[in-house]
Amino acid sequence: SAFLIDFIVVGLGFYISIEDKKLAIPFSITVVIIYRILLNLINQKLPKVSKFLNYIIAFIGSSVALWLALDFITSTLIAFKIIGQTYHQLPITKNMMINFFIYYIIVFLISIPVFKGRMKFILGDNYE
Repeated sequence: SAFLIDFIVVGLGFYISIEDKKLAIPFSITVVIIYRILLNLINQKLPKVSKFLNYIIAFIGSSVALWLALDFITSTLIAFKIIGQTYHQLPITKNMMINFFIYYIIVFLISIPVFKGRMKFILGDNYE
């Protein structure tokens, strides 16, 4: 989800918005292909904007992936009664502000390889 979140959102958004479900799948695939072409064009014409945009998308995708992973881990630990019932995700410390700070540092660190992977995907294997 961290790597392809924008493609998933674009494809699902189009699929949900089209009423005729027989046409929804081909239209959604076409829109995702057009979106990829637009990303390639932006990268060729405006490489700095493309890098910034792709890092923002990688950061958002990484944060969604981290929150989903933390929810899954927390639910699993609660199900096996390893931790008690909580209304928050698995706490690292007792201070929620410090937890958020640590989570965002983790997201930042996760988003760097995701960004590099996105750029390799968009540019082919020419990105270093």
